[in-house]
Amino acid sequence: MLRDRVKAINKRKCLITSVLVVLLAMTMVLIFNKTLDYNKLFGTGENGGVSREEIVATVNSQEIKKEQFEAEFERMKSLYARQGIELHDEDENNLKKLLLSNMINNVLLQQYAEEEGIKVSDEEINNEYQALLSRFESEEEVNEFLSLLQLSKDDLMDKIALQLLAQKCIYIY
Repeated sequence: MLRDRVKAINKRKCLITSVLVVLLAMTMVLIFNKTLDYNKLFGTGENGGVSREEIVATVNSQEIKKEQFEAEFERMKSLYARQGIELHDEDENNLKKLLLSNMINNVLLQQYAEEEGIKVSDEEINNEYQALLSRFESEEEVNEFLSLLQLSKDDLMDKIALQLLAQKCIYIY
């Protein structure tokens, strides 16, 4: 019984590590032949009534809102805290830079895929989700996993879709 519990805990640690590695890897995704206009990085105020302070980045006219950025930053900080990692000011600044870079890369990835007609079907997303679920012994463990990562099922499905999109873009390139 104890052996099974240790095995389950190790399995969850492996899954969490895998998800974090995928998130980090997505940060490193480079979109081919695309550049970011850094002059537009913090918006121009000409964004349909959204104030400049509410936008953290504009990527080819697509805005990344401060609310999204801050929510993801707080989620990431919480993940570090759950692992017993204390973030100092410099760490938080580095995390913010990494997170913004990740969010920009995700927008660029989506824009590139759209321009190239690269799509991920609901079936592909569901298949990947089912493969992930098969690694757990119960629905309770799945819910624990999502709770630990502070993700809803929809958030996880979005991340799976983005990961599959990145894989397709890389494979096609």
